[in-house]
Amino acid sequence: MNPKPYEGCLICTDMDGTLLKTNKELSRENAEAIKRFQLGGGLFTVATGRYWDFVEEYKHCFVPNTAVISLNGCAITEYGTARFLRYTTMDRSCFDDARFIFESCPQLTMLLVNTSKGFVPVKRGEYQRLEEIEINHENRIFKMTYMCLPDEILDEHTRQFFAEFSKDRYNCEQSWPGGMEYYPLEGGKHNAVNWLKAKTNSQKLICIGDFENDIEMIKCADVGVAVANGLESVRSAADYVTASNDENAIARVIEGL
Repeated sequence: MNPKPYEGCLICTDMDGTLLKTNKELSRENAEAIKRFQLGGGLFTVATGRYWDFVEEYKHCFVPNTAVISLNGCAITEYGTARFLRYTTMDRSCFDDARFIFESCPQLTMLLVNTSKGFVPVKRGEYQRLEEIEINHENRIFKMTYMCLPDEILDEHTRQFFAEFSKDRYNCEQSWPGGMEYYPLEGGKHNAVNWLKAKTNSQKLICIGDFENDIEMIKCADVGVAVANGLESVRSAADYVTASNDENAIARVIEGL
């Protein structure tokens, strides 16, 4: 019997709506499956739109055994130390677009500037806040996140605006229905997982997700998996659809390997 049945396999999974249940818990079944996978020689990590330290909130359940992909692929860090292994950033010129974007999209109410030191909230009309953000080699800009009112969904006008605004300039996509994010073209989960696959000399890359920001990652994987609760566009891009995030999706994928 092969003591390392998962050697050469790298799993990169989204967190919200995929690894985590709807109530943000990590199921016991998923946690146990991850441990079996790692003990069997596999590498397991997350590719999330959140900050790298969010993963550590679940250290009582699981610990990635390779680098963490965060901020939609704009940062790859060592787990526990947050030392940057790869990152993509923007300069202050991205601030110049803020007023224009707000004026073009009446539905938007808030901008979160995602920097090395955390996100800085900027409300519509409070553009002086942008000038107060100190950007240097210790505090970089990773991505810009625009939001509408809580429980609202971005309308077609706003989505179309961002598609035209970002063309050939930024990656632009949604991580949830009420927000739109843009960041450097070199960012994105797909670029990050490909980099990590090469860095770890993995032979098989398995990517799992549920939302728009997971599509390119799923498409570039050796095995791309969508959870049953994922968007139709995500399910169409995947090699196969597994159980929902509330039905131990990650455990199902690992069992399938």
